[in-house]
Amino acid sequence: MTISMSDISRACGVSRQTVGYILNGRGHLFKGETQRKVWRTAERMGYRVNASARAMRTGRSNCIALLLGTFFYMPKELLRAINFAAERRNYHITLTELAHADLSQPASVPKQLKEILADAFLLNWTFGVPADVMALVAETRLPFLCINSNEPPGSVLPDDLQGGRMATEHLLELGHRRISYVSFVPNDIPHYSEHERALGYQQAMTAAGLAPDSQVAPPNLTPRQRIQAVVEMLSRPDRPEAIVAYSSPTAIAVHMAALHCGLDIPRDLSLVTIDDRPHDMTGIAFDTLLLPWDEVAETSLDQLVQRLDHPDQPVQTTRVPYHQLCRGESAVPARRA
Repeated sequence: MTISMSDISRACGVSRQTVGYILNGRGHLFKGETQRKVWRTAERMGYRVNASARAMRTGRSNCIALLLGTFFYMPKELLRAINFAAERRNYHITLTELAHADLSQPASVPKQLKEILADAFLLNWTFGVPADVMALVAETRLPFLCINSNEPPGSVLPDDLQGGRMATEHLLELGHRRISYVSFVPNDIPHYSEHERALGYQQAMTAAGLAPDSQVAPPNLTPRQRIQAVVEMLSRPDRPEAIVAYSSPTAIAVHMAALHCGLDIPRDLSLVTIDDRPHDMTGIAFDTLLLPWDEVAETSLDQLVQRLDHPDQPVQTTRVPYHQLCRGESAVPARRA
């Protein structure tokens, strides 16, 4: 027997309109207790949403298309967060990679951009969305946002300026004063975070009355060259007693260089980095400022759904602050003489 929303309404003791709103992704309009009651009853009665009928009735597919570029950074933490954020709003995600599409040829343009298969787009290009892709997306007249890139007209991204400050302040609070910043740029086109984390470090050092000391190496160094660059830094008479590393790969190079110099982490050198998750691949757990992917995903989905409901709402860029520092074993209070 097919279960209808009216059946669920009678079983729950709420209006059919309330049931419809909750099961069709508008549950935020109601108390959590009401939402849970409706969903539990629907599951118990075996209700299944007819997506085709809903799309014909509402004009929406409840689908967000995630478009990935030639160069993209999509860690599992971010992908999982986007999927969960969509599910909580009764949406689902479809994923398309445009790396090999010849967008100048109509036959090569992916279906997501030729047919209305989604209600909105999330774009993930690490080094900037190409103009031809932006034009094709704009032609669909559907809401879209760029994620983890500082792209006009609208983006949601981690606040890496604040992140650079927070990582540095962590070392300052431990009592360190000779703190350096190390970054290895992987290619010739930098990600916005590389500049902003370094600037955040500089701001924190200046605010503490200390001179910044940044080691930003030229692009495309080999792993051996990266380690050698840090060895040279750690061999100076005024070597740092603590380092802010741009990411875990940079932190690994710092650890290898410290071992080469006979320095122990954390006894002789403290280390903090910024990444998706803590790493201990070199035998110690780095103190790690975690990228706020859950909040980035939630904010992105909130903005897309709001723009679906209010198409005239102005597009904005939102920077999501860092808040979680995972303490490992790579930073300790400064030694006292």
